[in-house]
Amino acid sequence: MTVDRAKRTIDRAAWGWTPALDAELRALGWEAWLESQLAPESIDDDEMAALLEGYSTLDASVAELADLLLADARSPAMLVYLDQWLSSSTSDEGVDVNFARDRVDGRRRHQHR
Repeated sequence: MTVDRAKRTIDRAAWGWTPALDAELRALGWEAWLESQLAPESIDDDEMAALLEGYSTLDASVAELADLLLADARSPAMLVYLDQWLSSSTSDEGVDVNFARDRVDGRRRHQHR
């Protein structure tokens, strides 16, 4: 398989070409490699599970997440971090939408994983 064809196959079936994926594709052959990509239950998730252990919000209820969002919105640190303390409908700059945009963008990123 040529480099371009291997790269194209990997780009379409995975999250993008890497030298490791290229080597894996060449070792297995493209049909077996593609089958492995289409069988997520065969993937060892132990390493990812260990990485996610510290994220308590993964098991949170909707009410708990709503409380977290409200705490975030009311946090003085977030006001400074997102320049919300400068935001005003009467200022020359107008209302700053960084907080809302950050929340929507974060939600979009989560939905497209």
